[in-house]
Amino acid sequence: MPMPAESYSYRKLRFGTGRSWQARYRAFRKRFDRAVLASYTGAMDIHLDPYLQAKLAKLAAERGRDPEMLAKEAIQRFVDYDEWFIEEVEKGLAQIERGQVLTHEEVGARLEKLLAEKRSPA
Repeated sequence: MPMPAESYSYRKLRFGTGRSWQARYRAFRKRFDRAVLASYTGAMDIHLDPYLQAKLAKLAAERGRDPEMLAKEAIQRFVDYDEWFIEEVEKGLAQIERGQVLTHEEVGARLEKLLAEKRSPA
């Protein structure tokens, strides 16, 4: 789940709505990311409820893996996906700011074309 600083309405309130709010937001994110990475250097303990812990242990055993490594991989995938998703949303917001948007009819026409291509035999 994105942090409050990630939401569009928060950014609008915090950084304004002018063209330079994006630049101010990127500078803020850069400082924030650097501060978070620099301040965290130790190990982390995650406490799971017994039911989730049992499910993780079972899944790890089925895959012949260590539960800790499986949890690390799952967290890494989540963090990578979340970063990608936020970047894609920011790209979309930038396109909206530039006026690069589709009308409802244009979206419908594109979907109809894709569906027609899927239905037709190759």
